Amino acid sequence: LMLFGLTMTTVSGYRQSAMPFLRRDSHSVRQTYLAWPFKVRNAGPMMTASVQPDSVLQVWREAGMSQRQASTVWAKRPAGRLPTAERQQALVSWMQAHVLDGAEEPARLTFLTLSGAPRLLLRAGRRFPELQRSFEAVRAALGALSPKQLAYSVAHSPSLLLLPPESVHETQRWLRGTAGLSAFELLAVLGAAPELLLARLDDLQAVADLLRERLGIDGGRLRRIVNLAPSTLLTTVDAIEGKLDFLREELGCDEELVAKLVTRNAKLLISPVSVLRERTRWLERALGVSPSETASWLVTQPDFFSVSQRRCVMLLKWLVSKGVSDDEAAMMMREEPQIMTMSMDELDLRASFFFSVINGTPKDLVQAPQALTCDLGRHMMLRHAYCLSHGVAASPAELLLKGNALFCETVAKCTEDELSAFEAEGKHLQFYQGSVL
Repeated sequence: LMLFGLTMTTVSGYRQSAMPFLRRDSHSVRQTYLAWPFKVRNAGPMMTASVQPDSVLQVWREAGMSQRQASTVWAKRPAGRLPTAERQQALVSWMQAHVLDGAEEPARLTFLTLSGAPRLLLRAGRRFPELQRSFEAVRAALGALSPKQLAYSVAHSPSLLLLPPESVHETQRWLRGTAGLSAFELLAVLGAAPELLLARLDDLQAVADLLRERLGIDGGRLRRIVNLAPSTLLTTVDAIEGKLDFLREELGCDEELVAKLVTRNAKLLISPVSVLRERTRWLERALGVSPSETASWLVTQPDFFSVSQRRCVMLLKWLVSKGVSDDEAAMMMREEPQIMTMSMDELDLRASFFFSVINGTPKDLVQAPQALTCDLGRHMMLRHAYCLSHGVAASPAELLLKGNALFCETVAKCTEDELSAFEAEGKHLQFYQGSVL
């Protein structure tokens, strides 16, 4: 209209004196037509005012947000016209009643959700049913989570609500097919790492391909890694390559050992290289394992990286409490690294049998640290009972000789078959019935 020099006087009409061919209509501007040479169509939406910020901010304030939080969400609003304040109120009400219903602080989580994924504001209109379907698909995929856990997961990864249901289903199919997860395992894995639903399938496949091609890890071993450390699939290929280079180049591990370490220590590939490097330095400081010996030592204890440094220190103190020195405790753990992965109940039981039944001393324990890791029933108990029943005097060190052949030949003076027959009859267990260790 400004092109023809017209001026608007009312919503329903124009100055006719400006141009004689303009037909004044008694209807609203939406239905006003020009007589020449065109007509204005759908003028109403162009004239309608946008959503007023005050009304929307009031909706968020009533939902429990602070003024600052509401203003932050408004500042992050996506481009385009937002649905009305009434629709925004319906969106927030639905979120707090269904998505965040298990949360103790729904207002804060509402803020986190809307500020983290402001595009949700556009779903308050005609696409609201689509939003509901997306949430139902996500909720089913994260079925291992409680309502409270689900609320916090969505609030901290609100883009989950924007996923098309088919995208959720594709990720589930990939995990079951490539990683071989059962239905129960799938729920547990997605519950532990909901972000997997947001990952691109090409990125997930790239990690799986790297593990298979470089380390031969697939099938059951890949399934183990995904079950124990699902975030491994979210690690970039470059980051994984950095961990593998550290194991090969700095520690001197061959490909077979690297594959074993990765499989046995599921979280190894999601640990920073700096943390792994510090663990090996502690190994040198505390146990005296030199850098050149690290790879061969890891062969005997491939679970090292899955044992926290705090636990290792605690175990050293436990050994000292049994009467050995600090240096002797370090030597025992270096020579018998399986001590690291024994439970405290298992260690206490073996230590009690060693000191109370076969009358071992701390010095004997230093000389035979395998007493803390051996099969108690088929090793110390069996040999001790056989010697008692046959009148053979044996020292703790002799009872703990490695290998039945050596023990039978040098201590018990019997054959391995005779020792096995004694075990099969269960006679060794009769010596300890009712005993309290």
